Amino acid sequence: MKKILCPLDFSVTSINALHAACVIGEKYQTDEIQLITVHTGKVTSGAYSNEFFQLLSMANFDKALEKAISQAKERTGYSGSFTIKSINSKNRVSSLINHTAKEGQFDLICMGTEGQNTLRKVVFGSTTQKVLEESTTHVLAVPKNWTVASPEKIALGIDFMYFDQRRFEEVHELISTLTPSIHLFDVNIANNPLMEDKMAEIKNKLAHYPGLKFSLIDAIDVVSGILKFTDQNPTDLIVLLSKNYRLIDRLFERSYTEKLVLHTRTPVLALKFN
Repeated sequence: MKKILCPLDFSVTSINALHAACVIGEKYQTDEIQLITVHTGKVTSGAYSNEFFQLLSMANFDKALEKAISQAKERTGYSGSFTIKSINSKNRVSSLINHTAKEGQFDLICMGTEGQNTLRKVVFGSTTQKVLEESTTHVLAVPKNWTVASPEKIALGIDFMYFDQRRFEEVHELISTLTPSIHLFDVNIANNPLMEDKMAEIKNKLAHYPGLKFSLIDAIDVVSGILKFTDQNPTDLIVLLSKNYRLIDRLFERSYTEKLVLHTRTPVLALKFN
């Protein structure tokens, strides 16, 4: 995670994402956090805290940016550097973000999300969802109510029935930098009796890894299973392997990762592996 891209519109959710980017950046000793702002010319009351709304309503963008960076460093202890990229464009924001991430070879996109389900977002989808759909870069979705803290307990969703040890080792190497306390889980939708045996088999295979826990959650669908898991197990970060769906797939079924960001109160790290 040497390069992190963080879209910033000065809303409460994006400021929260900036703080999360700094926490992650400090853990990974990130070389660069780039803030990307897309100017639309609109400042809507209610989306911002008073301090940023006052600055933006007076077109004092530079002071707002300076305050956001200073505040983030103070609250997170991030000691790395920032770069700024401002874009004036009428193109779709999610496309601009993904293009910037791919072109700049960023390792992570860190974005805010409301973390709750609303009719508008179910129908149209949030910007974060659209980034998740299209991105080939890892994405961290940070809910609005997240409290600044380093993740101590990570929940890693894996497929027990089709466990890929090589992929697990790759993921473990990446996320164990944050904490050795990793809880592997899977959601048993069909009440498959073989799942318990598969979990026991994987547990034996990974016995040499310190700090691993294992759980199997019964639920009617993946998203409700993940939410049930986090209700039962204190979790600071949910890590999932996210697929890039073709358009025809999206017409019938959204990725459960994209659905989850509408509901979760826990940050979600979607790892994108091709």
